[in-house]
Amino acid sequence: MMNERTALVPVDQRQVDFHGDDLVAVLVEEAGQHRIYVPLRPICTYLGLNWSGQWERTHNDDVLAEELRSVWVTQTERGARAMECLPLDFLSGWLFGVQAKRVKAELQAKIKQYRRECYRVLGNAFQGEALTVVQQAGIAVTTDPRVVEIAAQIETLTAQITFLQEHMAAILAAGERIERLSSQLEQATGLLHTLIGGQEQLTAHQATTDQRLAKIDARTQQLSPASQRQAQAFIDHMVKLSKRGPHPLDYSDIYGAVKRHFNVGSYSQVADDRKDDLLQFLHQLLGQATGGELPEQGTLFG
Repeated sequence: MMNERTALVPVDQRQVDFHGDDLVAVLVEEAGQHRIYVPLRPICTYLGLNWSGQWERTHNDDVLAEELRSVWVTQTERGARAMECLPLDFLSGWLFGVQAKRVKAELQAKIKQYRRECYRVLGNAFQGEALTVVQQAGIAVTTDPRVVEIAAQIETLTAQITFLQEHMAAILAAGERIERLSSQLEQATGLLHTLIGGQEQLTAHQATTDQRLAKIDARTQQLSPASQRQAQAFIDHMVKLSKRGPHPLDYSDIYGAVKRHFNVGSYSQVADDRKDDLLQFLHQLLGQATGGELPEQGTLFG
């Protein structure tokens, strides 16, 4: 078993209805990058798989075992618990390792359905974070005219080189043209390498600039990690306290209300300078759920 003390704390969690199964995915910040993780045990339950057998299979796989992480996953009825998760991009490999013939016949079609669609559906749940992940991976998206022009020249030269290579046999038959055409091919190849090097330098420079700007924006356009943890703790408190009120709240109610009120994809995307507004809104929600009986307000954010 993985140590709960070392379990990762997600910055966001999404629940997806997948053909009647409530699948969960969490977004984790790890080594400065965002990555989507998926708990394995609930999937085993939905597919009728023996968890102990799948646990052993996963831990015995030298690739999957290195990718396993313990992550705190919030479950509406049971609160948060540390669960073993795989990155979303390794989930398909794990599913294809399941031996469908060894499960009940009525579940074999369901396993095929998971293999075909599960990755896409869970990935779409975090579609809003795609640009952030791309930027952190160092992939520059740019409209710099210099880069566009170089890319067009590279495409043209690549097509020319391909044409020359495909017709080399015919060229070799014309003895007096071999030397001249060979020189042209070498010049085109050298120019292509020069252009590629120039594009790489421009792209690297743009990526560095974009990453610096993204870090600055990230510090001011969303809650700080400390405020996120404090907000999550208060939301947990809201769920527990409202169970005794006339209108019990669950996590999806609270997250949905915050997203609609602040027009964000996740509560963590609320601007840090609006953290007091977030606190006031959460207290209003709790007051509505408990019939006006609010706990002492205190201070949510330090």
